[in-house]
Formats: sequence, C-alpha cells, structure tokens
Amino acid sequence: MAVVVYLVFVVYSVGFAGSGTWIPTAVACVAVLARVFDAPELVFQSDLRTKTPALIRTVTAVVFFGVRIAAILLWPTLAVFLILFVLEQLVAALVIFGTYRRVYPAGSLARREWSYTKRLARDAAPLSLSGLANQVGLRASVITLQTMSGPTTVAIYAAASRLSELLHVVPTAYMAATFPSLLDLKSNGNDAVYHRMLRRSLSGSFYLGIVVAVVTALLADPIVLLLFGEQYGLSSDVLRILAITCPFIFMAAVLSKWIVAEGVLWASLLRHSIGAVLAVGLNVALIPSWGAVGSAWATVGSSVAASYLFCFLTRSTWLMGAYMTLAPVEPLLAAIRKLRG
Repeated sequence: MAVVVYLVFVVYSVGFAGSGTWIPTAVACVAVLARVFDAPELVFQSDLRTKTPALIRTVTAVVFFGVRIAAILLWPTLAVFLILFVLEQLVAALVIFGTYRRVYPAGSLARREWSYTKRLARDAAPLSLSGLANQVGLRASVITLQTMSGPTTVAIYAAASRLSELLHVVPTAYMAATFPSLLDLKSNGNDAVYHRMLRRSLSGSFYLGIVVAVVTALLADPIVLLLFGEQYGLSSDVLRILAITCPFIFMAAVLSKWIVAEGVLWASLLRHSIGAVLAVGLNVALIPSWGAVGSAWATVGSSVAASYLFCFLTRSTWLMGAYMTLAPVEPLLAAIRKLRG
C-alpha cells in the first residue's frame, strides 16, 4: 500500500506539477515508506508501552531540529532539507522497529486476520476521515495564500507556521506517554481518578501552552532572524499570532486521547471538519486585507473552534468543554477540594 501511495504521488507530480517539481516530490515521498513501520508502534500502544515510541520520536525530532539549524547556517539548499525530512522519518521508524524486535523477540508482524482487519478499518473510518479534514485545515492557509497573495506571502507565513508546529510536539509527546495510564483507569472503572486525571492534564496543558506562547512571543524576533534572516521579518509577527493557539492546541492533545478512550470517534471527524471549514472561510475573508497576518488570525479562529468551542455542540463532548473552561482555575478548585476533603 505504501508503494502504491508513493507511485500515485510521483505520477501525479510528473503529470501536473511540472518537470522541476517531480524529482523533489519523489525524494520527499520516500518518507511514505516509513509508514510501513507504524505496525510495531501500534503494538507498543496496544501493550500500554506508548512511552517507548513516544520517547524515540521526541528524541529523533529534537536531534533533527538541531541538524536543520546547522543546515540553515552551513548548507541552506532544498536538497539538504528534503533529505533531512526523509531521514527523520526513516530513522524514527527503524529505531522503533529495532526496539520492537528487542522487546518482542518472538513477535511477528506477518500474521493476518482479514476479518479483524476489516472490522478495525470500519471502526477507524471516522478517524481516517478526520485525518483528511485535519489536513485540509492545516494546509488551507498556504493554499489560499498562494492563490490570493503569491509566493512571497506564502514564504512569510510558512516560516512562522513551521516554527509554531514544532511547539506542538510537546503536548503530543506528553499525551502519547500518559495515554496508557488514562486507558488503564478507564478500563478498570476508576471513574473518579480517571476524571481527576483528565482535569489535571487539561489544566497542565493549558498553563504549559501559556508559558510556551509567552516565551515564543518574547523570542519571536531573534528566532526568526537567526533561522531565516531579515527578509522574513514579518514572520515574527505571524509567529506571535500563531502562538496564541498554544493553550488550545495543547488541551486538544488531551481531548484527542479522550475521544479514543471514550470511543466517540465521530466527534473527531466533527471537530476537524469544523476546523477545516472555518480555516478556508476565514482565510478567504481575511487574506485580501491582511495577507499573512490575516491568515494567522484565521488559523487562530479555526484552531480555537476545533479544539474547544466544538465541544459544546454535542452532548457526548460537552463534559470536556466544561473541563476545558475550568482548566485555568483547576489548581484552585483542586486546592479547595483538598481542604474540604
């Protein structure tokens, strides 16, 4: 399947993207082949050992982030960054696979149970569609900017967007590591402890997002200047605006795991669909007057809606909306409960 997807992308690029684009596309899409090694990571998750692959991916991301910074200073070429992108995916996948073989020496990934596979595919359909909607929301800014403002504005926004996406690794890695504990509490019927952990996770994520947003706002100018140069000066303003999403994106990392734990998978599709529609609509409305800055505000609006406001649209997610609303005061509420108890 990975080979088929790779060939589809390459053939499409050759036919529609022009002669100067298909070779970089062919190189970058090699990363698709790394998805073959998702299976060992899923074994770790099913065995409540999510910390292992999460740690591997986090360390790999940090190492390659440092290598990219060095590449910007020493070899700032497209070919280098394409190779680093592919290597990051392959290295993480291969290290996870090697760890799997060491932890499960008698394990096998070759056995197939087609009836079980079909059932999983059917149950996972909402998440698959959700992933597509999420990609629409994530890429709406770049595509709309390219159409309405041109490549210069796209470059300014993309530089800031890439930096903001790196910030989102923190909550994702944290929740990947703590998700097994959440599932364990849920499966064992420890509802009180389960909900207390949810509230603490949301509150901790909120305040971590605040800290990251403030630090990013203070350091935006020197970071952009160091990594991209003076010609990308406007990217620092875009980065400050995108940093506003951190508290909501960080809490959404907890929300996404809660959706899986509770089995309300269609909520994920609703969430990302709302985000995608708003991302497209707000970009179209704001870009003509505000350019990259308008696109950044569009991202803020769609992110807040998809990460928080959507929770109040359905009965199944209303509780998480309430927990998120109380996240800023949860430490105070916890202290009051402790005094009373």
